[in-house]
Amino acid sequence: MRILDQYIMPVSFLLFVGALFLAIFAVWPQVEEFRSLGLQHQEVNGALGRAEQYLKSTKAAQAMIEEHQEDVARVREAIPTDPNIALLYQRLFDGASAAGVVIDTISANESPTIGEEAVDQELQSVEIVARVSGSYTGVKGFLQEVLRSYRIMTIKSLMLSSISEEGEATRFSLDVRAQAYYMAK
Repeated sequence: MRILDQYIMPVSFLLFVGALFLAIFAVWPQVEEFRSLGLQHQEVNGALGRAEQYLKSTKAAQAMIEEHQEDVARVREAIPTDPNIALLYQRLFDGASAAGVVIDTISANESPTIGEEAVDQELQSVEIVARVSGSYTGVKGFLQEVLRSYRIMTIKSLMLSSISEEGEATRFSLDVRAQAYYMAK
């Protein structure tokens, strides 16, 4: 028995060292791989959460777009794909007729610029110059008709002057310079 006692300690030590080597070289890489997989799992869950949030926001945006289809159609109508000057003239003449004024002169000039800066390739403008005459109420009504137009227009300048002669009712002349916009094809 004494001989066994004598070898128990060194054998125990060798078994402990062997188990330690086994743990270091066999088990430790597996533990590290397990930790790495855990981190990858967390990253994938985070990416999945972000993707779900993106999908939710995309669906909400799509619902908003569908909700506002009528507004989108109005904007498309307000900025046509060609200048359609004849229709623009017709709208202005209809507005003048409704307001009780006469369009003395009218002209249009297609322009690739808005103001002093060049416009991007898609948005173009047509400059409209018109002179209308009539009563003050009629001239005011004409301007209101222009502002109510379905076409997006910017009034660049207005000049109002009196053109009545002595003994006549007061008549006014209005020079209007405006821009109407359209999308280039």
